[in-house]
Amino acid sequence: MESFIYKLYKKKYMKIKEIGESLYLLKPKQVFNSLKYLIDTEPGSVPRFSAVTRRQPLIAKDEYIADLHAHPYISGFDDLIDTFKVMHDNNVELLAITTHGKGDQREHDYWTIKDSLKNSEVGNFFQFEDKGKMFSVTFKDKKLSFVGAYEMYVYVPGVKGRVDIVSLMPEQGFEKKIVHGLNLHEYLEINDDHNATVFGAHPYTIWDPHGPNGILRFRLANENERKYIQDHLFPNVDSVDRVSSNCIWMSESDKLLFQDYGKTLTNSDAHSKTPYNRREIGRSGNIFKKGRYLTDAIKGKEHRNYHFYTPIFQFATSIAFDNPKNFP
Repeated sequence: MESFIYKLYKKKYMKIKEIGESLYLLKPKQVFNSLKYLIDTEPGSVPRFSAVTRRQPLIAKDEYIADLHAHPYISGFDDLIDTFKVMHDNNVELLAITTHGKGDQREHDYWTIKDSLKNSEVGNFFQFEDKGKMFSVTFKDKKLSFVGAYEMYVYVPGVKGRVDIVSLMPEQGFEKKIVHGLNLHEYLEINDDHNATVFGAHPYTIWDPHGPNGILRFRLANENERKYIQDHLFPNVDSVDRVSSNCIWMSESDKLLFQDYGKTLTNSDAHSKTPYNRREIGRSGNIFKKGRYLTDAIKGKEHRNYHFYTPIFQFATSIAFDNPKNFP
């Protein structure tokens, strides 16, 4: 039985260890990297410099851009039509409508949105086409396609915090089976039962309520945790992604992930709580060949990518605000 003194010592030791894990942010190299991408991305907060397409690579006629992890926060036709406009302007032809968990009144999931478009005036106007696990519309003479995705957290052996997983294009009914807090293998079984493609969402950036100093709820996985993620997560998912989210540790997380995993997906992870934030869809993206089935291309790593960070102001407002009044 642990003594009171030992418990107190262990508590103090863990606190010191957590502080130590966050001190890498103060190293000259990390400070330089943080300043570098601040200078690189922050002009995007100015409307005239904010165009996502400004930095996209050239796309061939037989290619298209897909953002496979983005939260458009669609709760009605106004949000949906604004999403059409952003996709058109940002040259994104395929969007995975990604909800946190099963979705809710603020985040309608793929099936809810598809059902609302069926036989509606809006659906008819935009030439809605139902393709089962995909639907498409035509906006300003450009065909835009949509698939469903669900972001859930799971527990991975040896990892103190929560690891996020994106389940792409599952069969209908999947959303009724999923619950938060399953271990990795329990959750993967549900995905297998519903033919979902699965990728780890920014897997080295994990949610931890006891993160550094108890303040930063998300943090970089430590060296031991990264080893467990490599051993348990990497062999059991179809891919992993790096995202545009401009967290202070994300550049380090992305560098380590690319080093340990190799070719990844790259997605915006846009949190579109306002139209202002919705324009971040496509900030990072994946370029696929037309005519190749999406999930096969993901599993075969038959894609190229581009990856840029969301300007810090956009990122901060996407996590700090919830339906702010009079905010663009």
